[in-house]
Amino acid sequence: MEIINVIWKISYVLHMISNAGFLGSSLLVYFIIPRTEEGISLIIYKRLSSLFITISGLTGIGLLSIMSMGGMDNLTSNPIGISILIMIGSFSVVLFLFILFLLYKGGDKKIERVFVGIIIVLYLLTYTFRVLLVH
Repeated sequence: MEIINVIWKISYVLHMISNAGFLGSSLLVYFIIPRTEEGISLIIYKRLSSLFITISGLTGIGLLSIMSMGGMDNLTSNPIGISILIMIGSFSVVLFLFILFLLYKGGDKKIERVFVGIIIVLYLLTYTFRVLLVH
């Protein structure tokens, strides 16, 4: 069981760092998009954010796997379970929007900014609900 605790802690730290990196880079590019003429910053954002969201998803799956080892009751019966469901749903929507952002080739900065803005709002709402439900 001690090995599982170490894996849990490492996964949790990587998960939070990758979430913070994704949110931070999204905030940064949200304010940079109107000022860029080239596409260099967007290319860097797409590559780094792809790495961050991949690490976040993989560690999130690992954390859920470790949680389910001890058995998980009905997730809607307690605040922690509800916050987990909100995080899973929000991550799914963010992943969908990020894939749309990656596939968008129109070059319109307003649409790119809307994609990133929705991602930022979803992240902030998700963590607000998590804090309100768990603490």
